[in-house]
This record gives sequence, structure tokens and C-alpha cells, in this order.
Amino acid sequence: MESKIVERDGFTVVGMEYFGDNKNMEIRELWSQFGPRMSEIPNPAEHGTSYGICDSMNDKGEFSYLAGIAVTDDSQIPEGMKSKRIPAGKYAVFTHKGSLDKLDATYDLIYKKWLPNCGCELRGYDFELYDERFKFFEPDSEFDIYIAIK
Repeated sequence: MESKIVERDGFTVVGMEYFGDNKNMEIRELWSQFGPRMSEIPNPAEHGTSYGICDSMNDKGEFSYLAGIAVTDDSQIPEGMKSKRIPAGKYAVFTHKGSLDKLDATYDLIYKKWLPNCGCELRGYDFELYDERFKFFEPDSEFDIYIAIK
């Protein structure tokens, strides 16, 4: 799997959060709930781009996932949503190509094959960047996965 290393400025995301192990595809449901509410978020920083922020994984395999959009100001957060600051830093970037049904295989390649051989140390979170290349379950869909590294 190809990757590139980039430096990225920090940014703030506002959206809806899930915590659990995603065994029953709860993240897909989170996006279904969040999509119709995106327009409620004031001060969007980017048009047509959304983020899936993953962090706080525990030893049971549970983690936090925030479906959201970047904002220029998070002083007005809609009810039922929260904000999360993503710090500036170095990231390994991978592009997932194809349907979301194959996303687990991409993460396996990243964390089970690439990571043990890269010599990198993780900073404890990653995020997915969905832009105009993302087409839900279409075979030509693409989006980027940013892994925070030291």
C-alpha cells in the first residue's frame, strides 16, 4: 500500500460522535444521522469536505468516532454535537479506493502491514477525509486516511 508523509496544520471539526466497537455498523448509522444535520453547523471551513475522526481506542477495541465538518469557529455548536481539535503535525496518508465494504481490508493493510515496518510512532488517532472523490458504495470511490505519526 502506497503512502505519503505530510505536515498538516491543525483544524477543528464539529459533528456527531459515536463510542463503541462498531460491530453492528454503528458508524454507518452515525453518518446517516449526521448527513441531514450538516447544514446546521455554522462557520464551515471547507465546502464539500467532511471528516471521520477516530481516537481514544481502549483495550476492548472500543473507540470514539466523530463524523463532522471543519469549522473556522466552534463557539456555536448545535445541540447533540460536539467539537474536536485536531492538532498540527505529521501524518502518513493512504488512499482507500473502492467501496466502503472493503474499508476493513485497507485498515488491516495500514495497521498490520505498513505500521510494523515503517519505523514510525503513532500519536494515537487518525482521520478520514471525504471530498468530491468519495462516492459512497461505488467501485471508483476514493478518500484519504490520515494516520497521526511522530
